[in-house]
Amino acid sequence: MAEAGHRRVHVGWMAAGLAALLLIFISLNAFNLPFLLPRSPGQLFFFTGLSVLVFLLLVGLLVLLFRNILKLYADERSRVLGSRIRTRMLVGALLLSFAPALFLFLFSYSLMNRTVDRWFSQPVSQLRIESNSVALELEEYASANARAEAASCTWRTTRCCSAR
Repeated sequence: MAEAGHRRVHVGWMAAGLAALLLIFISLNAFNLPFLLPRSPGQLFFFTGLSVLVFLLLVGLLVLLFRNILKLYADERSRVLGSRIRTRMLVGALLLSFAPALFLFLFSYSLMNRTVDRWFSQPVSQLRIESNSVALELEEYASANARAEAASCTWRTTRCCSAR
């Protein structure tokens, strides 16, 4: 019984540490805080170490989740008492965790698609039409300029040749 209480204390400290690291990284990414920008190699190593630590904690949590899923699967196959309620609780917790992320992803995906479509669909066709008209005007200007140069050169050559 004492070991279970000792384990809970360790899990509590790990959860508090993970929450603190998560808050640090959220503030690092969300805000432009000058004291969180690494200016020396030591600070860069510190932030890199912090990133590695958070990644390792995430991998540890995923391993624990996978272990619990395997335990529940084994309990379900051997028909242990209470395994169905534990399975339902795990599935419910996973759905509660992933459902907001899924809905946020779907909402942002549709919002970005609609925004990009509104920004670039109308102006692209208009830009294509206007660029074609600019190209035609440039072609007309270049050909008129070439004709004028040719006429001027022909007139000078004729005048120069007749003066001799």
